[in-house]
Amino acid sequence: MAEAITNQLANGAIEARSAGSQPEGQVHPRALNALQQAGYKTGNLRSKSWDELQDFQPELIVTLCDSAAGESCPLWFDDSQKLHRGLPDPSRVSGNEATIAAAFSATIKELEELAVSLLEGRNR
Repeated sequence: MAEAITNQLANGAIEARSAGSQPEGQVHPRALNALQQAGYKTGNLRSKSWDELQDFQPELIVTLCDSAAGESCPLWFDDSQKLHRGLPDPSRVSGNEATIAAAFSATIKELEELAVSLLEGRNR
């Protein structure tokens, strides 16, 4: 979700790539649906391991998952600045459809705010 939101809002000013230590193998269908409903393109999104990013040298690594704060990043990211913003995983929310949809919408809103703040920081 962060990759789609940041790349679309940044319009080339930032290149965001999402990956994780334990990828699920597919992007959660509710995440795709929530992004599409919010106007984000999802055609290129896929679940991937951070091992695929060995040749990517980001200036900043942002960990988002609540559990990611304590994880160590792979060695090839050692020179990157790191920022943690713990967000609850909306795919783990239980309840009725309205409750789950609200969790995904709240996550999108927080990711939008983060992307905007990163863009503003880059433009200073």
